[in-house]
Amino acid sequence: MLNLNNIPHELKIVPQWVSWRASDKCPLKADGNVAASDNPATWTTFEAISGLERIGIMFTPASKLVGIDLDGAVDSNGTIKPWAFKIIQTVASYTEFSPSGTGIHIYAEAEVDLTAKKKKIFPVVGDRNQCIEIYNSGRYFTVTGQALSGFSQFRNAQSDLDGLIAQWNPVRPGPSATAAAIEVPKGQEAEVVQKCLAALDEWRCDDYDEWLRVGMALHSVTNSPEMLKAWDAWSQRSASYEAGCCDAKWETFNQSDGITIGSLVHAAREDQPDLEIVDRAQQEQQRQNSINSIKQMMHINQSRCLNNTALPEIVSGVTDLGEPDPDILAGVLMAGTKLFLSGPSKARKTWCASGLAAAVAAGKPYWGIPTIKTKVLYVNFEILGKVFQKRMGKIREALGISEDEIRDTLDHWHLRGYSAAAEVILPKIIERIKSKSYGLIVLDPLYKLLGSRDENSAGDIADLCNEFERVCRNTGASIVVVHHYAKGDAASKNAIDRSSGSGVLARDPDSLVNLTPHEDPKSLTVSTILRNHPERDEFVVTWQYPLMTLNTDLSPEDLAVRSGRFKDKVTIEEVLKALPSESDKAAYMTRSKLAELLKVSESTIRRKFADNAELIIGKTVHKQRIYFRTLQGEEFLARGTYDVQK
Repeated sequence: MLNLNNIPHELKIVPQWVSWRASDKCPLKADGNVAASDNPATWTTFEAISGLERIGIMFTPASKLVGIDLDGAVDSNGTIKPWAFKIIQTVASYTEFSPSGTGIHIYAEAEVDLTAKKKKIFPVVGDRNQCIEIYNSGRYFTVTGQALSGFSQFRNAQSDLDGLIAQWNPVRPGPSATAAAIEVPKGQEAEVVQKCLAALDEWRCDDYDEWLRVGMALHSVTNSPEMLKAWDAWSQRSASYEAGCCDAKWETFNQSDGITIGSLVHAAREDQPDLEIVDRAQQEQQRQNSINSIKQMMHINQSRCLNNTALPEIVSGVTDLGEPDPDILAGVLMAGTKLFLSGPSKARKTWCASGLAAAVAAGKPYWGIPTIKTKVLYVNFEILGKVFQKRMGKIREALGISEDEIRDTLDHWHLRGYSAAAEVILPKIIERIKSKSYGLIVLDPLYKLLGSRDENSAGDIADLCNEFERVCRNTGASIVVVHHYAKGDAASKNAIDRSSGSGVLARDPDSLVNLTPHEDPKSLTVSTILRNHPERDEFVVTWQYPLMTLNTDLSPEDLAVRSGRFKDKVTIEEVLKALPSESDKAAYMTRSKLAELLKVSESTIRRKFADNAELIIGKTVHKQRIYFRTLQGEEFLARGTYDVQK
């Protein structure tokens, strides 16, 4: 019930009055149209509004009017809660009940510096259902006149409000330049978030601003259910936690809030200075220090090697050094040389390398290519030993190789969990196997040997390839290194450029075997780039568990095109067939529509048009360029040629 008599004179005389709509509390002008909190022209006097059922008052700094809203201040029995009554007593200015009867509005004169349209703070008790909102602009209060007994006088409460604001909202550091500069290494965000949340002091859960900042930081990582769940779990450490409070706020965050994961790391380090989190800058510095140490060590090792080992003699250009040792894999891999086996992720590269190892150990052909039986060591850095052993058993059986055939010629060394930079692990491998007389060593996969090297650095990868060369030189064995393709559409690249990382990885090995996805989803096209042998024709292998088997029924040229990409080629005949005749007035074929129809890029269509200008004509219709076959185009389509005079 509205009681106009209780409203203080100091409020009645300011021209900041509005009405409001019961359904959504939208502020209204006296004529019923919508009022705006930032447009005083839509406000009016108390006299003009006092005859309406619902009234309210806008806030503007010019009037020095401040409103304090105490949500959830009244319990179910109508009693004002102690925390709220303490605030009412401190401000000691005009106070009334809100329309719902569960909240309290306090009006006072003061000049307060609010950095936002409102200042929302949790009281000390930390109950998010009992929060304080302070306004001096950009909002309005509903007015009831239901004054609280003993607090019917409006007064200046400057000093009291200053004290309360300082108590509720102590100055805490905002997003600093230090926080903004912190960048978490890609892929480690989730781990860093968990570490930071565990390190944060308890008070941040209960402080509304800090609670929001943590949520915004997680939202900046990714707007995902996982980050929301992490924020919600952390929020439950507060006694004021209420289910659903995080969900409601989460959707209001946006990337322009200025709070990032760097802000979270900064706060966590404030609360726990010894927190071990390596940001991107620190990681890069550590990586560079490691690389420098590696290069220094390699320089020392190379110097020792050169000091202790005589270089080979210089020989005449006509000196006969004898015949090379027989090929391990006929026409592909010469004894004592390097082969890189490359393919995309999950292309069964290890299955292929395992089949090759078993075939060589038994002297059986592989993919129709003869092998020389020799002792093989498969160094497995990636797969669990028990799984690998079972897998190799299946491969051996599928190749028709008995246990006795390879008992003494095929060894596995399972080093998952022991991988390290090549210059660290490979000398240990050489030392362990120097008396074993292996003819072939498989290292799977390459990335486990990178250490701190940059895969895209030619210098770093040249060093790595030198380490592989030392294995060949010190053991006399050939080596096969399993590597992965770069991301993207392999079919659109030259075979030599499909491997991930520096071009050195494609150009250093003596033999490069590429496994490229075929348009048949179970098949791969095998192509080779060979330094010591004539080039071989490409061929196709198809997955038949547990082997990739030779398939002569498929064309190796039919490579898979990544979904959404375009074909590389289209013929002029295909273009002309898709175009309408010039006499077809109802046809409407744009260049982009034609490109979509033929599944090629628009630039490909543009080139075809330019190269065959006599066969195609364009016309502008309704500001849109459309295309047709010319008479010459019709003739070319029918006869494969045309009369240039037409």
